[in-house]
Amino acid sequence: KQWYQRRVRGEEMKHPLSLLCCVVCFTALFNCVSSQRFPPPPPSLDDLAAQEATLYNRTTLNLLDNIVVRLYVNNTFSTNTTAPYLQRATFYPRVDEFSLLEIPLSYNVTKENPYLRIFLDVQGHFAPPKTYYDKTMNATIPYWQALITVDHGKITAVEWVEGCSQCYTNCIENVCGFPQSDCELATSDCNIKVYLAWKGTATDTVTNTLRVSFLH
Repeated sequence: KQWYQRRVRGEEMKHPLSLLCCVVCFTALFNCVSSQRFPPPPPSLDDLAAQEATLYNRTTLNLLDNIVVRLYVNNTFSTNTTAPYLQRATFYPRVDEFSLLEIPLSYNVTKENPYLRIFLDVQGHFAPPKTYYDKTMNATIPYWQALITVDHGKITAVEWVEGCSQCYTNCIENVCGFPQSDCELATSDCNIKVYLAWKGTATDTVTNTLRVSFLH
């Protein structure tokens, strides 16, 4: 045992640089593995709320900026964002992108509720409440289309795109609805969905004219 200890000490004295390199390599490898096994903690709810508030309070928009769109589900015709029984889904679409906002599995939870309404809050600009299910027609709105108007980077209006030219029956508040039997066959087709389109200009230059895209 004493001979072995002397031998080890001798080897250490003969190759001090090799031992140092081994220590450095082992430390680097451990740090690398640790960073992969232990990623940084996710942001707190307070941090996320602060980030959302910063986006929501922006007053000037450029092309492809993220914005805050809140899709509310309520049982009244009010846009009161503190009303009882109010549910909210928040999305972060980008300026000038034709976007789909969808609440998955919402049809299974909300179907055949004659009092259900939805409305939009886009950076503080509201699109009024719309009916989701019509009991008289026994039909559900499969999706809505909303048009956001921007003037030199400032939102001036959010309005629903309406019209029943594509349907001859089940026209609910000037929007085509699906018969309830069709929704039962493909429930995902009747989830709460809103398509966003844009028009206007994103900045003070005429080159950044926003596109307008609609479903047909």
